Amino acid sequence: MSCARTKKSRHSRYQLRRGRASVLSDIPMRDLILFCKALSDPTRVRIVKLLCMTEACVCELCDALEISQSTLSTHLQVIRQAGLVATRKKGTWIYYSIDPTIMGLLETLFAHNQDALSSDRRMETDKQRMQQRTALREAGECLLGFDVLQTGKEVK
Repeated sequence: MSCARTKKSRHSRYQLRRGRASVLSDIPMRDLILFCKALSDPTRVRIVKLLCMTEACVCELCDALEISQSTLSTHLQVIRQAGLVATRKKGTWIYYSIDPTIMGLLETLFAHNQDALSSDRRMETDKQRMQQRTALREAGECLLGFDVLQTGKEVK
């Protein structure tokens, strides 16, 4: 994903040292609180982990996470308020991705907490379902809508 295709969220608060936030001490207090709030819920952590993997539209995220659109929208609002995501509009579809300025910080945070993250079996299932879902794209774009993958089934 090129930066030219990405519309940064209205928050560019993480562009601090050399264009990237690298440690939590680089973030002002208010933004640190929003950042921590965004990652204080297991579902939001699952969403952010998937968006670290690839950009995705709402229907792809709903299918991968096996959650409703309204639940996802509620969580995405908190993540957006924290300035963690960038968006790209293509027709009627909005694609979400992690704001490139915060990616390094998230990768470091997740690497330091790998044991805790890997103990949640949903993380691996989410990853597999997202890979299945994005494999269904045409020309790199989602054209399928919601409920493409069977819910409640073990991903092979």
